[in-house]
Amino acid sequence: MELAQIQEALKAHDLELIIGLETHVRLNTKTKLFCACPNTETEIPNHNICSVCTGQMGILPALNKEAIVKAIYFGKAVQSTFSNEITSWDRKHYEYPDNPKNIQITQFHNPIIPDGEVSCYRNDGSQFTVYLTQTHIEEDAAKLVHEKKISLVDFNKAGVPLIEIVTDPCIRNIEDAATYAQYIQRIVQNLGISEANLEKGEFKSDVSVSLRKIGETDLNPRTEIKNLNSFKFMVEALKEEIEKQFNYFTLHKEFRP
Repeated sequence: MELAQIQEALKAHDLELIIGLETHVRLNTKTKLFCACPNTETEIPNHNICSVCTGQMGILPALNKEAIVKAIYFGKAVQSTFSNEITSWDRKHYEYPDNPKNIQITQFHNPIIPDGEVSCYRNDGSQFTVYLTQTHIEEDAAKLVHEKKISLVDFNKAGVPLIEIVTDPCIRNIEDAATYAQYIQRIVQNLGISEANLEKGEFKSDVSVSLRKIGETDLNPRTEIKNLNSFKFMVEALKEEIEKQFNYFTLHKEFRP
């Protein structure tokens, strides 16, 4: 279905879209988040690495001040209240070969940016606002290179600083989701904190989507579409997923679990 058809079909069944985004932005710091390895591109595998970013035992990390400053720039741009008196770090279990520590150092309980909002304009000139649940700093994982029978790990980008920008589930149509993501890209580029190059994986979004009856407040089970690095593909992926959920609802008269 096309965008207009989707909106008409949902309206006819008293349904609304619930969309939220988690956008990962690679910060253009000189060094990685917890070590002095260069945060630069190189075609030589495992060149910009050390004991910290490869997760060796007994090594203590040292926080990169530049990453903190650039995150604060973003927080100011999105009108954060910076209401947390302290910011802290958390360990997230991560059992994949591209992170030998088996944990990701991230923020959950006390993120550096606890709120915020982004005002956006549609093509017709109307305005909408996307509210942010939080923005936190975290470290990137390594790169997996898959060959015929084996997978290789390149740790050059392991430990590179990211900010993850998490919205409230407050977006109500597909085009607004893509427009918001484009606004975020422009903000970080204009601030000079990231090149946000889509093709290089410097700017990616995970999009969560569900349906519910208009007037209800509870959220239904959602589907998360991971690692979208194209605004066009974001629209197409959302169209396909929403059509699946809508067809399930019309067939079963309930929301897909």
